[in-house]
Amino acid sequence: MTDYLVQLCSEPLFEALHNASSPADLLLENYLRNKHLGSRERSFISDLYYGVIRHKRSLSFLTGTQAPAILASYYSQIGSNRIERQQALWESPRLMKTEKAIRYDLPDWVLPILEKKMPSVDEQEAFVFSIHQPATTDIRVNTLKTNSNALKKYFLEKGYDIKQTSWSPTALRLPPMCVFNASADNRFQGGHFEIQDEGSQLVSHWCQPKRHELIVDLCGGSGGKSLALSSLMRSTGRIYAFDTARKRLGKIKPRILRSGATNITPILINNLNDDRLSKYNNKADRVLVDAPCSGSGTWRRRPYLKWKYLRNDIVNFQRTQLTILERAAYLVKDSGWLIYATCSFWSEENELIVDRFLLCHPEFTRISYSDWSMDVIEESQHIKDIQLYTHKHQTDCFFVSILCKKAKHNFI
Repeated sequence: MTDYLVQLCSEPLFEALHNASSPADLLLENYLRNKHLGSRERSFISDLYYGVIRHKRSLSFLTGTQAPAILASYYSQIGSNRIERQQALWESPRLMKTEKAIRYDLPDWVLPILEKKMPSVDEQEAFVFSIHQPATTDIRVNTLKTNSNALKKYFLEKGYDIKQTSWSPTALRLPPMCVFNASADNRFQGGHFEIQDEGSQLVSHWCQPKRHELIVDLCGGSGGKSLALSSLMRSTGRIYAFDTARKRLGKIKPRILRSGATNITPILINNLNDDRLSKYNNKADRVLVDAPCSGSGTWRRRPYLKWKYLRNDIVNFQRTQLTILERAAYLVKDSGWLIYATCSFWSEENELIVDRFLLCHPEFTRISYSDWSMDVIEESQHIKDIQLYTHKHQTDCFFVSILCKKAKHNFI
């Protein structure tokens, strides 16, 4: 049976490793859709599939091939689950003696950036090991319908060893390797919670939205942060979630209905010059820019992103990030906040982008993290901004910078 499942896994793996016409998670989902497999078989294939993608450099080195079937077969035999397999690779004598990028399972171009970001080898290894661990399943409590204690009690009664997370007051965490089908859960269907990484939840908390404010979520996507903001605002005020992708924005509507939020308006725009966006110039109390980025901070959840981009792609992301920030500046009212966030840990997409923006926009000033009026998160402060790390905070690697627009700087 194992050989059969390995063979099944190798087919979508070939597409993911060699063609990458679609995101790896969608490739696997589409492939398994018409397969008559039980939950254990699907879990086995999924673990194998993402494990090979995650460790393709070290596995190729050890096997001497890039053939997906051989990689999957080898990976399946070095442990009974993902944690055992990762430990076996990490402790492999052959890998300990080879190039660092191969042992770390990183593209060559990433290594010098990582070494600059984390000069300590011990920290590099702690970070790399952490992004190869199973990603946590974090739950955001929808305080419009329930509270953390009630939802925690519900999960404990269902047999889940759920715990409060370290930082976000609205986050609960299921144990590692826990199999949980949220879409089949009654409380999820009733809008009592959403699946959302604690780091992503913290971005909304750091926006510090107040009741009755006007909030613009400029890169609204599927609405995760808009929904979190609405919950914090007790569904008062107005939240406008803009996006240029109809498919992404369409996902927010059923989520709004489940949540009970009444203050979120999704708006599809053609581009950043769209009149539907311009009508909010100089009016927003908070503008959140959750910018498109390399996604390097989500590698433990989306390992295929490690292999998707090249060094030059970071330059392209920088252009996009600055363009969006430039447009967002027009939306902020006097004394309003512009919140810039990414799920990246590259300085080139984070603090350096903010530095470049501020050089051209003296009407904005950085608000130091020490002035955010939020609890200190250990080892996260980077100069005046925040950078979360998986190995330090057990979250995805979100970056956040908050900029305040000085009074009397309205744009025409």
